Amino acid sequence: LELSFAFSYKLDIKMPASLDGWNLYDAKKDYHRLNVEDKEWRISDVNKEYKLCPTYPRYLVVPSTISDEDLFSIAKFRRRGRIP
Repeated sequence: LELSFAFSYKLDIKMPASLDGWNLYDAKKDYHRLNVEDKEWRISDVNKEYKLCPTYPRYLVVPSTISDEDLFSIAKFRRRGRIP
C-alpha cells in the first residue's frame, strides 16, 4: 500500500509560505471585511486552541451579550461541545 502512487508520489516543488493552506485564510480579517463586529456581535477567540469544539473554527462570531465563560458552560451540555 505504501508503494502505491497516492502514498509514494512527492512533488519536488518548494511551495512559498504565502500559499501554505493553513495560513492562506485569515478568519478575523474576513470577519472584519464582512463587517460582522458591531454592537450586537463580536469575534470570540474562545476556540483558539480548539478546546471548546474541535470541529469549529478558531474564531467565532457570537452575540455580544454572551461571554466566553457562558459559551464553555453551554458547550458542556452539547454533543462534542457544539454550541447552537
